[in-house]
Amino acid sequence: MSHSRIEVPVIAAVDVIVVGASTGTVAAALAAREAGATVFALSDRTYFGEETAGRLELWQNIQGDEPLLKEAFSGTLEPGAIKRGLETALLKQQIPFLFLTRPVAILRDENGDIGGLIVASRTAL
Repeated sequence: MSHSRIEVPVIAAVDVIVVGASTGTVAAALAAREAGATVFALSDRTYFGEETAGRLELWQNIQGDEPLLKEAFSGTLEPGAIKRGLETALLKQQIPFLFLTRPVAILRDENGDIGGLIVASRTAL
């Protein structure tokens, strides 16, 4: 089987890509960054926090010293505030992110190792 070479634009060169729309996606991205990795986050929604802000299942009496809890759930427990808090947590750690985006293909190098990820706008799928 022959493989043709294609050129694709590179939007970021990072160590870790975290995919998902949940608060866990943000937590995983922050943990990878804290461990020293360069990170990029992708959400197939227009925000992070789908399990809280998206479904309006807002937790009551949230407590703890976790920085993400303080960032996302401090102040008003409204969906917009939670979404902004999660985005702010990523921005403070210089973690770029895209919304309405999904991975569609993994690129491999000549040794078969992962060399990249092709992403597409969710609206184009």
